[in-house]
Amino acid sequence: MKHGLHTNLLFDAYAAIDAAHFSGLKHFRRSAAHARYEMLHQSESAAKILGQAVHVAVLEPDRFASAYVGAPKLDRRTKAGREEWEAFEAANASRIVLSASEHELCRELADSVLGHPLAGPLLTAPGHREVTLLWRDANTGLDCKARPDAFVSWDGASTIVDLKTTRDASPRGFAQEIARFAYHLQAAWYLHGADVLAPVPRRFVWVAVEKAPPYAVACYELDSAGIDSGRAEIMECLRRYSLARETDTWPGYPARLSTLYLPAWAGSTTDDEQEDL
Repeated sequence: MKHGLHTNLLFDAYAAIDAAHFSGLKHFRRSAAHARYEMLHQSESAAKILGQAVHVAVLEPDRFASAYVGAPKLDRRTKAGREEWEAFEAANASRIVLSASEHELCRELADSVLGHPLAGPLLTAPGHREVTLLWRDANTGLDCKARPDAFVSWDGASTIVDLKTTRDASPRGFAQEIARFAYHLQAAWYLHGADVLAPVPRRFVWVAVEKAPPYAVACYELDSAGIDSGRAEIMECLRRYSLARETDTWPGYPARLSTLYLPAWAGSTTDDEQEDL
């Protein structure tokens, strides 16, 4: 496909494009061997399927209604239950089946996000949902791709919006998740791709929604230092990927003896702990 911004491209078509992407690159933070394994063993986990369903429910509610269905509560140990299940499967062969509780969760999360006074307008602002960005990296020559949840015009600025489900959407809790799951690298990657295609001032906003009642929602931006740190890391991951592809070598950890240092939080043992020793 041509480089640029593509709308109305289904996820399966996006996934089939051979290009560097955040989900693969982030594993180079650990090693090329780990990244290679993840690239070759991608799986559709139950959590991943549910996460995709939540995104569709929020970003494309009409498609959610047609593409997903909640399973009826049946006792399939009985003959009647098995027959009802077979009839249900036949009637919904083209739809993705979620459990009744998962389907309801998607609806609850969508209602909470879209009803939020800031998140709702952000995700429904003029622009595109589930947009695909394709570009070529100038330094490595590699084709690259990204798929922001929303690419909109908001508050007078070009804005990328990313929806995240989380256990804790508080400022402290979500900041920890940004660091833990490398969301700052993802933000930098999306911003970099958009800047290659259209270099204008641009914002990146997370919409975080908690997965448990009351399904609280919060919206966040990261400071410029955090974005710069993410950009430096993800571009280093891209460099490592380029080298691994060029040489067809995918090393794990360095084959040398290294010295470790305890993290700052480890501290020192207390008197009671020393007595136990």
